[in-house]
Amino acid sequence: DAKYFIDDAWSIFFSGTLTRGEDTSADRPLNRITPYKANYGVIYESEFDAFYINAELSASSVMEQDRVGVEEKPTSGYTTVDFKAYLTHDNGIRTSFSVENLFDKTYYDHLSYGWQQLDYAAMGRNAKLEISYQF
Repeated sequence: DAKYFIDDAWSIFFSGTLTRGEDTSADRPLNRITPYKANYGVIYESEFDAFYINAELSASSVMEQDRVGVEEKPTSGYTTVDFKAYLTHDNGIRTSFSVENLFDKTYYDHLSYGWQQLDYAAMGRNAKLEISYQF
């Protein structure tokens, strides 16, 4: 994981995963190995009077997975974009809003039972509004 602070309010981040598995006795890829993945984005954080504000625009890029095990299907690569915003007050009330898969990308999660067994795509665009109180 890496994070770089541009100034007091803005930062950028990056993280990635690389996994490779091999069944050496059968000389073939292991089942259920996740594709290479990178997460990256920009974050804004600031305080105004009694409020703390946080907003994040992020993307996840997943490479194709064509090194598949027995009875697994390959998956294409994809990129999804998410937006999240939080507003927290000193009194403990927190409001958050998020939109996942902002551009409504159709994609298939390699490790999903829905894809491997049922041919279901992953969830499309979805939005969430939350209000919580911490005491």
